[in-house]
Amino acid sequence: MLEIRRLGAVGAVLALAAVFTCTHVWGEPGRAKDSKEVRPVLNSTAGRPDLRSVDDLMASKFTDQHVVTYRTQDGDIFAALQVKPKLEAGPVRPRDYLLLVDTSASKAEGPLDAAKKLVEALVKAAAPEDRFAIWTVNAQPRDLSRGFKSKDQLADVLKTLKDEFPAGATNLKEGLSKSLASFENARGRQQLILSLGDGKSIAGPLNPDERARLSDEMVKREVAFFPVPLGDRLDPLNLHGFANATGGAPIRLKTTDKIDDVVKRVHTTLAAPIFYPQSHRFSANVAEAFPTRLPPLRGDLPTLVVGKLKDLNDITCAIEGTVAGRDMTVQVREEVPAAEADNFFLAGLVRQWQEKKDRPALMQADRALAHSYQANLLARADLIAQADWALDQNQFDAADKLYKQAGDLDPDNLDAKSGKEAVRMLREGKVTKEQLRKEAVPGPNATGLRIQKVDGKVKTTRVAIREMQDAPKEQPLDNPPPAQPRNDALAELKQRQAVEDQRNRLMVDDMIKQADRLLKTDP
Repeated sequence: MLEIRRLGAVGAVLALAAVFTCTHVWGEPGRAKDSKEVRPVLNSTAGRPDLRSVDDLMASKFTDQHVVTYRTQDGDIFAALQVKPKLEAGPVRPRDYLLLVDTSASKAEGPLDAAKKLVEALVKAAAPEDRFAIWTVNAQPRDLSRGFKSKDQLADVLKTLKDEFPAGATNLKEGLSKSLASFENARGRQQLILSLGDGKSIAGPLNPDERARLSDEMVKREVAFFPVPLGDRLDPLNLHGFANATGGAPIRLKTTDKIDDVVKRVHTTLAAPIFYPQSHRFSANVAEAFPTRLPPLRGDLPTLVVGKLKDLNDITCAIEGTVAGRDMTVQVREEVPAAEADNFFLAGLVRQWQEKKDRPALMQADRALAHSYQANLLARADLIAQADWALDQNQFDAADKLYKQAGDLDPDNLDAKSGKEAVRMLREGKVTKEQLRKEAVPGPNATGLRIQKVDGKVKTTRVAIREMQDAPKEQPLDNPPPAQPRNDALAELKQRQAVEDQRNRLMVDDMIKQADRLLKTDP
């Protein structure tokens, strides 16, 4: 059981790594400076690059579910809503680009060169009425362009940027604070920050309150934050947090990209309309909803709203705000599906949000839900594994507490319920471990439900459990444990433990492969 607990901990680390880290570096040492192709440089231990898109890798059970619900044993209904309004694109406005180029030492051997090429390409492809302010971000930020300039006025600035070399540490907090003040808030212009770097702020660390303050300042000025992740160790809290709170979006780079591909993707992402809510009203069946203040909304990315419902009727919401300075009211209506036990994590998510009611999620809705779901599954499995081990060692107090924690996390979990009952019966002497082991083995006449896919349809049949146990496995275990006499209870327990250990090793190997794919493509 101890091995299972350790494997569960490894799985939790891998799941977090898969969501929050990436080794995606732009630029390739030794290529000609005038080359239009910039390929990622992967960590030498990362293996071959995965050429599938980020969308394919991040597809989850929540991608197409606009509403998910969970009902507690007390009858409380928790829900998560993905708000993705339909917004019509208005006329293209002239843009004020504020380009933040990370020149820290970690941008050596590729990332800084890639950022320089992208800046030059963006300036070259800009419309005549667009303007640029080009800043470098290091221990102290520098305004190379001295304010916003047209593309025809940036020749000397681009030469100065080419002479920049990677050194020092980044102070993103100072860079954002000072550069925000340079916006002129001119009517009829789209204002944005394009951050080319890893999102770190080593020389001036950002805490959640400071990140929220800077985000609020951007929203007040209607400045959206668009990160272009560059570097081998990214800060997802800043990259995703600023984007999600200001109506921006990450602009990710693919292994096959050329510089023209990236410029096109930047323009496409910037062209999507941003809706700035001023007020919203949910239908009467919504008892409470968080965040209490909606962040800027996009039509191409979902924004997460969680809360409690009074019933399972449709959710409606009327949102009033502006798009590009034009008043607009958006109507949202979503059907509410039946509650699912797998969505037990929603209860904890809502309780956590009650501490900071006005803060938006750090990630887009489907990713945030997928991460919370996976993290809670791993936490539950870890608690159950530790409780099983404690029970096996006759540590009844510890086992009872661990089963209770697992039950608090997922009140419908049968393992937690049966574990607590087993602890109670063992304490009271009503049953022995040997009796529990025998009860765990199905009798000769026990039956179960077999679920198969036949001719594209799901077919269920009730068959004897022993028949299912004797059926050939699709993936037989390597090195199965040696057979033991059936009357040796300790040997039987060890045999089951060996099978369980191997099953967990296979699960961890699969998670390692998945994490490795994600580490190469997505922050």
